Amino acid sequence: MSTGPTILERAYELARSGECSTLQMIKRRLKAEGFIAIDAHLYGRTLQDELRRLCHAALGLPPKSPGRKAGRARAAADAGRELPKG
Repeated sequence: MSTGPTILERAYELARSGECSTLQMIKRRLKAEGFIAIDAHLYGRTLQDELRRLCHAALGLPPKSPGRKAGRARAAADAGRELPKG
């Protein structure tokens, strides 16, 4: 019996592939592929930051610097919205 990748393995595959540019996109893709309890598996700041870093690297983007403003921008991007200008 052959089994596919675990939810974590698949999340890392998606992040490294460049197919998903945000954590939210990874979660949507996992759901579409039939994975369940996605938030429970992808819980934790370290894991989420690593997946974000891999997404940026796969797209050739510079890593986000830590900090309050970067954290807000990252949260907004993962939620699929832009921060207000100003």
